[in-house]
Amino acid sequence: MQPADLRVDDALITGELATRPSREPDYAAESRALGLLAQEVASNPDGVLQTLVELVVELCHADSAGVSIPEPGGANGEHDIFRWHAIAGPFAPNRWSVLPRDASPCGTVIHRDAVLLFREPGRIFPELGRAEPRIDEGLLAPWHANGAPIGTLWAVTHTPDGRFDAEDARLLERLARFAAAAWQTHQLWTDAEAARADVEQRVVERTSELEAANAALRTMEGRYDALFQSLDQGFCTIEVAFDEDDCPTDYRFLEVSPSFERQTGIVNGAGRWMREIAADQDEYWFDSYGHVAVTREPKRFEHFSTPLDRWCSVYAFPIDDPAARRIGVLFNDITERKHAEETLRDSQERFRALVTASSYVTYSMSPDWSEMYELRGQGFL
Repeated sequence: MQPADLRVDDALITGELATRPSREPDYAAESRALGLLAQEVASNPDGVLQTLVELVVELCHADSAGVSIPEPGGANGEHDIFRWHAIAGPFAPNRWSVLPRDASPCGTVIHRDAVLLFREPGRIFPELGRAEPRIDEGLLAPWHANGAPIGTLWAVTHTPDGRFDAEDARLLERLARFAAAAWQTHQLWTDAEAARADVEQRVVERTSELEAANAALRTMEGRYDALFQSLDQGFCTIEVAFDEDDCPTDYRFLEVSPSFERQTGIVNGAGRWMREIAADQDEYWFDSYGHVAVTREPKRFEHFSTPLDRWCSVYAFPIDDPAARRIGVLFNDITERKHAEETLRDSQERFRALVTASSYVTYSMSPDWSEMYELRGQGFL
């Protein structure tokens, strides 16, 4: 049973997102956030939802953010309650609390399967209204499994000063897609590992359970591969080779994403050493990857590759056993951006040169800086 549409609509202000001033997207910050989440899925799946909501607070300029997931409740055993599995911000003391589906904005979002913006939702949902601190605006996005909405990612403000815009809605919707993939991967991994551990203790009598566990693990691996295949950024895992003095000498691509070739220009990179691909690769790359492999400290940098003839924005982080000297690398081809920056600098230098060469004449610029006027006589006034 859903809340009465008329009452819920009294608190809905989603249409204001189209009319409010909206800030420009910060794709660099968004890319860093997705890279951090991808690393969290690989290294700390239990913490990925908490990392996600902390990033929502940062990227959407929210006061608090959280993830609500339905679970069985009541006599009929249906998904009729929502539990707050992760919360960041002043609302965090409410983590693990539950609300009935009909008493939560999440129920409306799941029912309508759309991003919705509420103003003072506690007026319509009294049980939510009793939670502290009070919510002034709430922006919620559904996330899906098998094509159906099953949970929500939300951001809220606690004072009238905070207002969400269309860019916040876009970011929340994109991060909600990641939440769905991360949660399903984590659930499948947890279920598969639990089943595998149980079966291994009774492997002689219960071989059928072992087969079921392996099937669940294969399903989980397929979901992880789907997430891996969908990354916009280039991604690869690397094994770094060192000489007898423990200095990095080469690195080999172990696993590469489908976007790897587009971002690097390297064809059939998996299994190949960089010296084989480009013997004249800059030493900076070997030193940087070697540093991450040895110190186990992540590193973010932008650098030009001479043989690949492109600029790359790189985030390198350690993976696997330290003795294996392996790292993961997320990267973007930023050559076009660098060329644009260089063009802008050249334009600025030419403008400064023009002003210096014209030191005996004073000019005035048009309001949009598209035209320059020479000032003479009364023009100075």
